[in-house]
Amino acid sequence: MQDQFTNARMLQEAGAGVILEEDFSNLVESTRLLLHNPTFAAASKAAGETLRTYGGLPRALEIIEAAAEGTYVKPDAEVHTKMNEVDPFFLEPQDLVQWLSVAICVGAISLTLLACSASAAASAGATAAAAEDRAKKRQ
Repeated sequence: MQDQFTNARMLQEAGAGVILEEDFSNLVESTRLLLHNPTFAAASKAAGETLRTYGGLPRALEIIEAAAEGTYVKPDAEVHTKMNEVDPFFLEPQDLVQWLSVAICVGAISLTLLACSASAAASAGATAAAAEDRAKKRQ
């Protein structure tokens, strides 16, 4: 089920689909949008063309039939190359990004704690001042 949601999310991000609510409350609106908005048709066509470059339906059937027979199809070298194209950013550890993320989180937590302690100190100061005023009035 998770892979279906992932695929649906990818189609949505590509502009080729809409994700329905669990209760289907957006079904009619989404259907109208898909049928009448030409950007969905163009994005769907582009997504389909991309999938066909991986071999399309014939390749998918070849793989499924081979698996049903207990054999495996050798990977197509060209498709394998396409699937292994990775953004160079992800090929190396991103230590700086990780440390910056940690520093930002620690800073946010520190500011929150500082604000809470300042608020508590102000509240304690106000309480002490009020108690002092009451003591002076009693005298």
